[in-house]
Amino acid sequence: MLSISRCLVFSLVLSISGLYQFLVGGFNESRLLVEKKVEDSRAGPGSAPGKAKVEPGFVYGAVVSDALAKRCEEVRRYSTLQIEAVDSAGSARSGAGVVVSADSVVTVWHVVALDVKITGRFADGREFPLQVVTHDAAQDLAVLRSPKSFVPDYRPVPLASIEAGRVAVCAIGSPYGIPLLVSYGQVEERLGNGDLLLSKHFLYPGNSGGPLINEGGYLVGVNKSLLHFQVGRVSSTGLVDPAVEKYWQLIYEGAGLAVSAESIARLVHATVPHK
Repeated sequence: MLSISRCLVFSLVLSISGLYQFLVGGFNESRLLVEKKVEDSRAGPGSAPGKAKVEPGFVYGAVVSDALAKRCEEVRRYSTLQIEAVDSAGSARSGAGVVVSADSVVTVWHVVALDVKITGRFADGREFPLQVVTHDAAQDLAVLRSPKSFVPDYRPVPLASIEAGRVAVCAIGSPYGIPLLVSYGQVEERLGNGDLLLSKHFLYPGNSGGPLINEGGYLVGVNKSLLHFQVGRVSSTGLVDPAVEKYWQLIYEGAGLAVSAESIARLVHATVPHK
């Protein structure tokens, strides 16, 4: 009898362990693909020792139209910056931002909050110093300004709102420090009062502040946070809808939150013009 009980306990432990590994492994699959891309790029021909030669276009489980791929590559090359911010204590944070006017960039506040040195780097390697000119902590948005105009070398991205869900989009950012990668997904729906977009999308640290682009090449949102699965329970960052169980499958498959174009437009338009 004791032997049977021990067998049952052991089987239960194995089942729980297997379920946990499946859930965590499934969620981390996209991260492993990102890391594999880094490994492949470092081993690629012409790469300097220890320096990654990364090509854009990381895609995870998405069917991508030619129009969306073309628009996203244009925005990646001419309108998106990898942002590095260093505070007075020397601590560094990284993310991404997108050009919205001749000398202005939109990103998320949590990447650049209280930092004393902010640098933006385009896909061609050119760097620009940036400063925060206004922010909205509640929306987690910030507008940065450069002392030099980005035009004509780089292009501001026009904004457009999403009226309905299930819109194909791409996200551009620097996941785990990989410079300016493109990933594809779709906006599922608007949340709360419409200021947040829920996307079916794998996002990682470094995607924060990067643009969410639709097939027309418009900025429909700025990526704010990811939804993730933690040891058998759902947890989230920044989700305003308390009915999180509704999004369980999306969270397992990969989901992110973005600040909508309407919120971005309000902050950009409220910014004091540069003189």
